[in-house]
Amino acid sequence: MFKTQTILTTYFDYAKFSFKQRGFMQSLKIWISECYYIVLLGDFSVSLSEPFPQYTSTEYRAKGYLPYQASYYKFLRKALLDLLKLQLIPQQSTFIDIGAGKGKVVKFASLFGFKKVIGIEIEEKFLRIAEKKISLFKKKYNQNNITLYKMDAVYYIPEEKIDVVFLYNPVRKKALELILNNFINSSVAPKFIVYLNPVAKKVIEAIGYSAKISFTTGLYKEYTIFEYTK
Repeated sequence: MFKTQTILTTYFDYAKFSFKQRGFMQSLKIWISECYYIVLLGDFSVSLSEPFPQYTSTEYRAKGYLPYQASYYKFLRKALLDLLKLQLIPQQSTFIDIGAGKGKVVKFASLFGFKKVIGIEIEEKFLRIAEKKISLFKKKYNQNNITLYKMDAVYYIPEEKIDVVFLYNPVRKKALELILNNFINSSVAPKFIVYLNPVAKKVIEAIGYSAKISFTTGLYKEYTIFEYTK
């Protein structure tokens, strides 16, 4: 009973925020899209059985990690389509999600056709859910291009060329600077950063990226795509 009340309260809060920022029709389209892709990507049973709610642990918040947020499929799809307008070729590109959570973004990027997809996640509980969902996804779509790492993203040093970095405010600004500088100091800086709800855009711009495409619904900036211009 308590769990049901918690779920309803949490979703009510999400809905209230979305209605206020985006309006009723856009919010309705988001929820319809979420339901469609949960079924399409084959993880409906895992979604029903996973613990709820899921919060980022106090231990990791102390290290600069922000509360867990799930990306919306509707805007994820639109952002990836916008990358095509910027001449990105997924089949020749590597995609990395910093703060991969339960695997939502990496699965979608895999289905979108990226040559290689990497997810970095520090929370064991999120990683276990992601592994279950990705296992089902791989069986359904015969996709074997996803690699997950359990680690603090601040210590991730790219060993290969990364073309797209995906962010949805996984960490505070100081940690974000450290993470992105590791990419910049690698052999080739990532060409694009896809940043949902880009509240720390000045950090991105300070290291040589310029905003190329932004998308807003109502009062809410859903995402900005940055391109490396140095």
